[in-house]
Parts: sequence; structure tokens; C-alpha cells
Amino acid sequence: MLTAIVLLPTAMAALLLCLPRNAPRTLFLTAWAATTAAELALTVIVWAGYRADDGMQYETRARWIPSAGISYHVGVDGLSLPLVAVTCVLFLACALYAWRETRKVREFAALFLFLQTTCLGLFVALDLILFFVFFDLSIVAMYFIIAGWGHQGAARAALKFFLYTFIGSLALLLGFIGLYLAADPHTFDIVELTNANPLAGRSTYGALVLLAIAVGLAVKTPTVPFHTWLPPAHTDAPAAGSAILAGVLLKMGTYGFLRIAMPVLPDAWRDYALVFVVVGVVSVLYGALVALAQTDFKRMVAYTSVNHMGYIVLAIGAAGAVGAGQEEA
Repeated sequence: MLTAIVLLPTAMAALLLCLPRNAPRTLFLTAWAATTAAELALTVIVWAGYRADDGMQYETRARWIPSAGISYHVGVDGLSLPLVAVTCVLFLACALYAWRETRKVREFAALFLFLQTTCLGLFVALDLILFFVFFDLSIVAMYFIIAGWGHQGAARAALKFFLYTFIGSLALLLGFIGLYLAADPHTFDIVELTNANPLAGRSTYGALVLLAIAVGLAVKTPTVPFHTWLPPAHTDAPAAGSAILAGVLLKMGTYGFLRIAMPVLPDAWRDYALVFVVVGVVSVLYGALVALAQTDFKRMVAYTSVNHMGYIVLAIGAAGAVGAGQEEA
């Protein structure tokens, strides 16, 4: 079921790109809206069958690159399922709003459908490399949406967005490789890494891996001082792109903290929890104060997003600090 939810939008995107460019625009828009509605319906079915006390559910695991410990492993729990539902709702809203779009409608619909696959895939991924693939592909899709349908200055904003987030993703990949090398046997599986806690008692190694993962996720969140790509990207993106950027893509960073950094690196997270508390406080204050000074509504929303994500980083940092205090007690 989860595989169908993840891949259906991309399958429809490929089908739309096979249709002639001069086909009626209503055909592309109707297919886009129908696909997103079907995605939401499938998610409702998954939610109806979800049992709150059974942990990870609807798991699918398939061999992908077994020699490197990489597998296609997906599943949902109480953390990821609400994010999948929010993603489907927002993409449906964007598909309905896009009925006013007249420029390159076929490509616009196909890119959004592909972007939906990357977002959903990231929230259900239970393998670090699978997570990374969807993480990077979401950057590519959003780059073309901003550059192709954005406002004046969109090309520069899209390039800044791409460079910042892509460099951040390289740091994330280094952290994932560090976890892989520490695990015995080597694996990228998030569930297995969580159970094994491969960096227990290795404080320096754990700190370096946490630093790499935290930088990669902080850029995508974004937190101060890695936030400077967001205001121009948010301002110059088309309205539907801004909605997905603020409503879905920014959640990927904090989701990564909750899905990967905290459970896989519990010792390092507790040791450096106060750093995340400080970063969260700075993001909260800076985002709020700068938002108050804005005269452009979309830039104000961008800075309030920095503020809101700061609250989440502050909360998860505080959770680590409390855990460290209880452990010492």
C-alpha cells in the first residue's frame, strides 16, 4: 500500500509527459487533481487500518543493493503517518489552486506530482540511503518549480536554494556513511541502527556523526544561521510552490532529527542537547523579530517559518536535555 502511495504520483507524471504538449490544459489539471485526491483516499485507508499500539506498520522490505547493506524499506508509525496525511492534503490543495495556471501546465503538473513522490517517500523511508535519495530529489524538483514558474529573480533564488540544500545534503550523506561504518554488520537500515546503537560509548565519533547529520538537516529545516536561502526562495516561488516549501519541505529537516538523529544517536544527542536548545532559541527570536520588520507578506511567512521551526528544534533539544538529566539522576 505504501509503495503505491509513494509511486502513483510519479507514474501519473510520466504518463502526462507522454501526452502531447498541445492537449487541453484541463486534461493535465484534472489528472493532477484526481491523482492527489486518490493519494489522500489511500492515506485515509492506511490511517483507518493503523493500530496505535503496534509500532511500525505497513512495512515493506526488498533487497536493493544487498552488498552495501541498502534495502528498499518503508513503513509508517505515529510520527510519519500524520506527515504523510498533511502532505497529501497540501498537494491536493495545490492541485486545485493550480487551475488558474496557464504556463506550461503539463510540466507544472508533472513536477508537482514528482515532488509529491519525493516528499511521501522521505516520510516513509526506513533506510538511510532511501531517505537520502528522496531528500535530494525533492531539492531537484523544487528547484525547477521555482526557476520555471517563479516571479522576478526566481532563477537566482532557485540557484541559492539548490546550492545551500545540496551542500547540506552532502554533510548528511557523510553522517549516514559514518553510521554505516560504525554498525556491525554494516547496514543503512534505520530500524536496525536504532536497535543496535552502534556509537554507544564512542563519544568523539558520535559527536562528529551527529554534527554532519545536524548540519544537513539544519539547512533543510532551516535554522539560524542556515536559513538565508529560505526568504528569497519563498518570496520568488509560485504560490503553490511556497505552500509546499513551507508546509512540507521544511518539515523534512525536523522529521530527520526525530527519525534519525535522536533514536540512532541517543548518547550524542543527550550530550549536545543544549546546543540544539540554544540554536532553537536563537531561531525563535531572530525569526520573530525579523518577521515583524517585513513589508512583503511572503517574506514575513518565510521568517515566521524560521521562527516556527525554531520552536521544534528547541523542543527536541529540551527533550534530549531532560533525558540527560534523568540519566544522571
